[in-house]
Order: sequence, then C-alpha cells, then structure tokens
Amino acid sequence: MRLFVFLVAGLSIFSLTACQSTAKDSGESIEDYRTEYVGDNNKVVKIASLQDYPMAYQYDHIEIQSDERPYGLSVFLKVSTPSVSAEQALEKNRDSFFELIANLDRLTFVDADTEEEIISYTRD
Repeated sequence: MRLFVFLVAGLSIFSLTACQSTAKDSGESIEDYRTEYVGDNNKVVKIASLQDYPMAYQYDHIEIQSDERPYGLSVFLKVSTPSVSAEQALEKNRDSFFELIANLDRLTFVDADTEEEIISYTRD
C-alpha cells in the first residue's frame, strides 16, 4: 500500500512540474506564431508572452480590439522602475508586434497595476 501511495505521489509531482515548462524553455520561436489577424487569439497571446521585454517590464496579459478598424492590441505589463524612456525601451517590441501581426493597426502598452497607458503606436 505504501508503495502505491509513493508511486501516485511521485507521478503527481512529476506531472505538475512538467506542466510548468514554458515555450521559451522548449525552443519554440516567436516566429512560429506569425499571423494575418489580430483576432487570432491563440497566436497573439503567444506573440505577446514570448516577447523579450526590457528588464523593467514583464508581460501580464493582453486585450484585443478586433470588432472594427482600426484593429488594436493592448499589452498589459508589470512595470518596475524603468531606466530609459518607454519609447526607447519598447521599440523592439513594437517592431516585432507589427511585423508578426499583419493587420494590427494600433499597439498600446499599458501598466497592468495602474491601467495607465505607457505608450501607444500606430502602424505607419
């Protein structure tokens, strides 16, 4: 009986730790999620969560605005004390989002705690 309990406990722990593997750990590329549509929820979430954000920013969640044009995406970030301006810090992320989501018209980064806009961009 003890052996059975030990095996069940061991398998439970193994399955829980295996679930914590992230896409970054498994070698997934952000390029795998390129999409034509901001409304493609699964791909857009992956694009947002796999971004390499500057050290002062950490991904929290997104909101998609895809009911009508202009199509938008709000990316909510946890913000610690940034060392450079938000515009400089988030430029690479901006470029990546517009490159990977073909019909994205507007991208807004939002402080997840205060819900204040950090910076907003439009596709030029």
